[in-house]
Amino acid sequence: MSQLQNVTLLNAGYCSQLARWTGSRSWRWTQFYAVVVCFEHPVHGRFLIDTGYGDAFGQATSRWPFRLYRWLVPATINSRNRLDSSLKDQGLDPSTLDGVFISHFHPDHIAGVASLPKIPLVLRHEPLREMFQLSSIQQVRHGFVPELFPKDRLSDIKEVSESSFQFGNFPMTTDTSFRTFDYWGDGSLVLVDLPGHAPGHTGYLLNSSDGPLFYVVDATWNIDVMLQRRQLPWFSRRLQGDYQQYWQTQQSLVKLVENLRMPILACHCPRTQAYVAKAN
Repeated sequence: MSQLQNVTLLNAGYCSQLARWTGSRSWRWTQFYAVVVCFEHPVHGRFLIDTGYGDAFGQATSRWPFRLYRWLVPATINSRNRLDSSLKDQGLDPSTLDGVFISHFHPDHIAGVASLPKIPLVLRHEPLREMFQLSSIQQVRHGFVPELFPKDRLSDIKEVSESSFQFGNFPMTTDTSFRTFDYWGDGSLVLVDLPGHAPGHTGYLLNSSDGPLFYVVDATWNIDVMLQRRQLPWFSRRLQGDYQQYWQTQQSLVKLVENLRMPILACHCPRTQAYVAKAN
């Protein structure tokens, strides 16, 4: 089994909203960071998972109806917290990247695509195609801003077929609840279908030299809330692509966590910032 090297978590912008939205009992106004995962494969090179926010977000959400998204989740992107700045702070040159894995198509995960060089974008193309076919209002409902995925980048897509995901034992457990895809076939990076939050939503099991890490992206916004089996507030449920499916995914994750001896992280969870701090 190959192991990933130099797994690093970085912030690339943030949005501000009430902590209550994530199922927390707090009504504090909170910063929810857009986290980017950087890693190196010993054969295939250096990759990111997602891109966080980017300068393109402002222009892409300046017109109706996409301005609704900006009002709903006001984002902060500046010279200190953009993706390119975060990479350079770690001594990483964006031009040396070999690809980006896209977990799903919400702005806080793809808005930095336009700022990166033309490199392969590894993603599930069928859900992306479905998003482009929706009306503008439907796109806003699903948190998709088409301008954030420039048409000149469509040729960079390295498609992951839906048929690639198969039910079977989740690595290191006997769990059969999730469809998985061993991307390079060497156990280093396993893509995990985590449905409900958004079309094509994907998590990642990273087997690194520091041990395994299960990154569930937005399958939960707060791991403690999920482990306590607390439901989201009514309004937040409406923001999920399919809340019943989202809830089922969370219940399966809770059972899986009981058997896993590895960290489980989510993009916007406060726990994750401890891992970001290690990079700084």
